Amino acid sequence: MSEQVCAILQAVTNLGPDSYFVAALAWVLLILVLGFLVHVLDIVIDTIYVCYAINRDRGEYGFRTVCQPIVHTSECISILI
Repeated sequence: MSEQVCAILQAVTNLGPDSYFVAALAWVLLILVLGFLVHVLDIVIDTIYVCYAINRDRGEYGFRTVCQPIVHTSECISILI
C-alpha cells in the first residue's frame, strides 16, 4: 500500500511543463463555462422579473409560486429604503 502511495506522490511531484499548460487551459475553460452559466442565469432572472412587472401592471398574477418571492423581496427592499 505504501509503495502505491509513494509512486503516486512521485508521479505528482515530477510534473512536466505540459501539465502547467493543461492546468492553465482548464482554468480558462472553467472561467468561460461559469461565465456562460452566470450570463444565462442573469437572463432568466431578468425575464422572470419583467414578466412579473408586466403582470403586476395588468393586475394579473398567474404564477403565485414565482411571484411570491419577488413580492417578498420587493417588500424587504422598500422597508430598507
